[in-house]
Amino acid sequence: MVQWPELTESFLRYRGGDQAPVRPLFTGLLAVLRGFYRWRTGSSQDAEDLAQAALLKIHFGRDRYDAEKPLKTWVFTIAQRTLIDHWRRREPPAEEFADELPAGGLAFDVKLEFNEDLTRALETLKPVDRSIVYLYGAEGLSMAEVAQVTGLSEGAVKVRAHRAYVKLREMLA
Repeated sequence: MVQWPELTESFLRYRGGDQAPVRPLFTGLLAVLRGFYRWRTGSSQDAEDLAQAALLKIHFGRDRYDAEKPLKTWVFTIAQRTLIDHWRRREPPAEEFADELPAGGLAFDVKLEFNEDLTRALETLKPVDRSIVYLYGAEGLSMAEVAQVTGLSEGAVKVRAHRAYVKLREMLA
């Protein structure tokens, strides 16, 4: 599990010119970004390419980071915008989706069936709703932070999240 306070401290040191935290910082960010993109695209290759693109944006934009705000929100904002740019360049827009959520304590075949059911249910959601579910549920961002990342109001995020969870419950029932 990524420790955001440590990543934030490393990022601030890196931004200040200290080269010591570079490897652990970018290793941690790469792991987070790969997971986010694999979750969203279902492709390991796309996830790797997008993660590298986002890391470059983080590197070149490091002076624009506001240290008063959470690094996690800033990173996922860049990640989401990189993903949107990726989809805009593709013909047709990417709608595929896969996940590898652990279903702790279940037999392998039950986990596999659950993952397939969950994947099908998540595929019925709009891309922005999948992002909301991922950022809130898997990454633990607050609704306010998810709103910042997605560019929606906090109220809109809450409504979309509620509707997405209702739809998922219906699909998985």
